[in-house]
Amino acid sequence: MARVMIVDDERHVVETLGLAFESRGHETISLSDPAAVLSAAMRERPDVIILDLLMPGIDGYKLYHDLMADELLSSTPVAIITGHSGPLYERISREIGISLHLVKPFNPLDVVNRVEKLLAPGSGNTH
Repeated sequence: MARVMIVDDERHVVETLGLAFESRGHETISLSDPAAVLSAAMRERPDVIILDLLMPGIDGYKLYHDLMADELLSSTPVAIITGHSGPLYERISREIGISLHLVKPFNPLDVVNRVEKLLAPGSGNTH
């Protein structure tokens, strides 16, 4: 099963997604502090990272850029989760290489299904 890092400053989002992934046998690494993400990702080496777009002090796109700049993390698929829907945010995510763009509110099991599909062999994931 996969090691899933979940990063969101809203604790209930982290807990809800964590329970959903764990119910399917995945290991989760939960973080609410965006400042800790880069060092935790280098230490934990997750199979996928789910990032909130808007967090105190840094946005998910900047954090994504920092993660991809690290040689060990540059092939890790990243999903953005945000309350901002619409074609602009989806286009930005796609253009910078985000693997999956998810919109709040969400069904936790749908998020798990989409991430599992992303991680499946032959999924075409470019990361």
